Amino acid sequence: MKRNILITSVITAVLCLVVVYAVSQSSLNINGSITATGNLAMAFQDGGTCVGTPANSSFTPSGTISLTPGTTDATFTVDLYTPGDTVVCTIPVKNTGNLVAKYSSSSITNDLSE
Repeated sequence: MKRNILITSVITAVLCLVVVYAVSQSSLNINGSITATGNLAMAFQDGGTCVGTPANSSFTPSGTISLTPGTTDATFTVDLYTPGDTVVCTIPVKNTGNLVAKYSSSSITNDLSE
């Protein structure tokens, strides 16, 4: 009985050493290339708004957006009354391509305070 336990222990120890050696000697080589194709496109949508903030006047500045939905062309008409007036316009943007994309924001500043 002791002999069977001894033989089993020796075999287990040898197998453990073989596994450790195999793991330490293995390497992974990956060769090849990846090609991704798709269309990244965005377009303006209806629903844009403009909010004016007066600097030193009782008149509130205002703005309007003129656009063709599904394009990236927009025209902003802004009425400013005193230096420092601001108008912020927001336009919804839709991903019209077939790639996943995240668009955070863009800004156009035209300082007419002088």
